[in-house]
Amino acid sequence: MTKPSFLASLPSPASANARGILWMAAAAPCFVGMNIAVRLIGDDLHAFEIAFFRYGFALLLLVPSLVQLRHRQLHTRQPVLHVIRCVIHLAGLILLIQGLRVVPLAEVSALGFTTPLFAALGAILLFGEANRGWRWGALLFGFAGALVIARPGFAELNWGTLALIGWALLFAVSRLISKILLRTDSSMTLVAYFSFILTLLALVPALFVWRWPSAEQFVWLVVLGGFGNAGHLMLARAFKVAEVSAVQAVDFTQLVWAALAGYLLFAESPVVWTWIGGLMIVGAAAYLARRESQLGGGNRSVNRPRS
Repeated sequence: MTKPSFLASLPSPASANARGILWMAAAAPCFVGMNIAVRLIGDDLHAFEIAFFRYGFALLLLVPSLVQLRHRQLHTRQPVLHVIRCVIHLAGLILLIQGLRVVPLAEVSALGFTTPLFAALGAILLFGEANRGWRWGALLFGFAGALVIARPGFAELNWGTLALIGWALLFAVSRLISKILLRTDSSMTLVAYFSFILTLLALVPALFVWRWPSAEQFVWLVVLGGFGNAGHLMLARAFKVAEVSAVQAVDFTQLVWAALAGYLLFAESPVVWTWIGGLMIVGAAAYLARRESQLGGGNRSVNRPRS
């Protein structure tokens, strides 16, 4: 049977990079959906309570997989480092939730693209990765993009923008710690400890500010957890089947979805500097990923941790 013309024009399933690009493109609106849910409930529920539900739902969906694993498969040699990573990641998520309350969705997405740049900088300073001129050039170009978005001295630098920069930085630190943990632990071990510890860490402070969500708020919390889990699964799939250098630039579609959602739902119109800065940041991250892939024979590590 002959394929319809529109199906014939799609990338061949045999192309791993093409499939990775499609997975990445599908993940982008999921992460924007998470931010929308936080924006809608962020003024009524405390950030710690939102964080608890975010990771609590993730843990519930993870339970069936954990039950099938043996104890030794979840054993870790570095439990303290897992806790440190989760504390840092939770602090980053709290900053993200605070920033989402006052910063347009498109700008949130654009600033989030700096996470792989901070991670690359940290890898040079902490892990002694090669100090190449092209790497520094890409980092400077990407961070210049962040300055274009923030425009200190030309636009009012509000606390929300500073919180989002802190979010990107802390998530980069979380990624760097995960690289250390992966030297001795499996990826499933990381996911299991990550979800369990974060749920507990968020629950303890949430109990002091607890407010039972209304039916509508609970629906949005479910949406938050659903989009988060779906986005992470699609992201993992993208990096499993394709090289980071092939899919990194597709991450920019998140900015398009964020701008569209911000305009339709919150009457936000991102300024041209957000687009210019976002392109600069994504361009720098994509260039870094491509060069690292050429040097390392194909980099498939997750390049931008999500919430």
